[in-house]
Amino acid sequence: MVIPRETTIEFRGQDMASLNIIIILISVCNLISESMPVYRHNPPAERIFFSIDACCVSYFTIDILLRLGSSPSKKKFLKEVLNWFDLLAVLPFYVELLLGENSGTDGMMLSECSDFSE
Repeated sequence: MVIPRETTIEFRGQDMASLNIIIILISVCNLISESMPVYRHNPPAERIFFSIDACCVSYFTIDILLRLGSSPSKKKFLKEVLNWFDLLAVLPFYVELLLGENSGTDGMMLSECSDFSE
């Protein structure tokens, strides 16, 4: 067995695009499954769907922030329409999380905030 002296891990843009597509497919499948009548009013299933959605949205948020951070021109990045679509795609999750409207969270953020205010 020959072990190379130098190993490099190369993560190309094509790999990142493939990973993005996989995460998008997971998110879409989760959304479709979540809307099936058999899973409605099922708290364990709602928690699982929420967790998957949270992981996907977290990934997309990190992706947006990394692209913004590595952009040579922040102004040009913010002028791109597709970047706004990406931001608008994750924004509803955070609004629902803050307002506690997602049944899977049981008002998670609001209850945690009220604990701190007391």
